[in-house]
Amino acid sequence: MTDLAERLLAAYAINDRRALAALYHAKARQYGPLHWPRQGREEILAGVAEAHRRFPAFRVDLHDVFASADGERVVLRWVQRWPANGSNTEAGTSSEMRVLTIREGRIAQEVLGYVTLEVPRLAVTGWREDGPVDTPDPNPAVVSARIGEPSPQPQETIAQRWVTSFGSRDLAAFVDLYQDDFAFYSPAGWGVRGKDVLPQFADGFHEAFPGLRVSLTDEFASADGTRVSFRFVIDWRNTGSYFGQPASGRRGTQVEQHTMKLRDGRVVEQVVSDVSLGIPRLQFTAWDMELPTHTPDPAPVIASAGPRRARTRLGSGSTEMLG
Repeated sequence: MTDLAERLLAAYAINDRRALAALYHAKARQYGPLHWPRQGREEILAGVAEAHRRFPAFRVDLHDVFASADGERVVLRWVQRWPANGSNTEAGTSSEMRVLTIREGRIAQEVLGYVTLEVPRLAVTGWREDGPVDTPDPNPAVVSARIGEPSPQPQETIAQRWVTSFGSRDLAAFVDLYQDDFAFYSPAGWGVRGKDVLPQFADGFHEAFPGLRVSLTDEFASADGTRVSFRFVIDWRNTGSYFGQPASGRRGTQVEQHTMKLRDGRVVEQVVSDVSLGIPRLQFTAWDMELPTHTPDPAPVIASAGPRRARTRLGSGSTEMLG
């Protein structure tokens, strides 16, 4: 499946329509903050073309990729970098997480989340494209948790235990999921280290959104069990202070997609991406929050692609020029 990720990277980076068409099922669906969903291969390819129109001459660096044990699910994280040209007065970067469902060797579903929020902020505050507000997850809930409700079953995997402890505000169980030296990367906090920050993080959400419900909708692990991908939905109403920001009174849903690295069964690294703009929309418009801008990816570059850019093949030291 690393080969599929490499082919997607190469085709996406230079808008190779023919190669992209070969990668997606004709009826593929793509979910993301600015589209819920794009339906069909033609809509997905049109979205790639639009990305190239808005960010001419960008390149893409792949930093992470792993697959489920059966090879039917793939998660990858890449950083898109664009120069200052055209309508963009400043150079920029955007870190994205994509979770793919593979059927018969092609992408049948793709869920896109932004690990950093440069593009969603541009969409909301610059392009005035607020994105879809109604974002029901394509999958039913596996488990859901809320303060005051009985603990749900099952709680067999680390993703299920994470959702259950976070949603029910069981801080002891939540903190116990992590190694002491873990690192956390999210759009609102980059490179935060140490499990001592976890109670404040969890409490901050419960104080801002009293009675929130967390529902796990997707999860899978790598064959060796050291990597986990999971997606969940937060149903919220903002009636409390959000990390010092005043309550807005608004309500909505927030879809997030995370990956974890495990060591001895506990989380040593966690990367967060926003699949919908429920809470980011508040960060941009209601609170005008300053979000991290220095966000170097925690993993080295595996492969790169773009105009006049050398691409390093996955698993080898060879390179070839693209564009």
